[in-house]
Amino acid sequence: SHWWGEPVHDFVTCLDQHALDRCLGDGDAYWVCAYANNQWDVSEDIVHDPQQSSFRRALNIADGTISIIDKGAKCFTRIWCCYEVWVSTVAPPESPPRRLRREGVGRQGPFRYDMYTA
Repeated sequence: SHWWGEPVHDFVTCLDQHALDRCLGDGDAYWVCAYANNQWDVSEDIVHDPQQSSFRRALNIADGTISIIDKGAKCFTRIWCCYEVWVSTVAPPESPPRRLRREGVGRQGPFRYDMYTA
């Protein structure tokens, strides 16, 4: 979760550090809505019920989330950022841990939530 007003360099630097801290490998990926959603037509991704949104579907298959906190903490004024934090900390994703899924790989523990500052 982040606010697109921060410099892209700061965003990428935080993700690089997160990947190092969590010992993530080349096969691990980040879901970033601005890259995953069609920004010219988000009508299919933004729905009345946030539980049906692409944001929630991504959280349901993720091992965890990371919030990139900009210098002014602007991300906390963005409703989708707050929603992602709420899902991550209060209403955990609905899918079972990946280790219980068919492919048998991935997360080996509970859903994780991390914060990094730009």
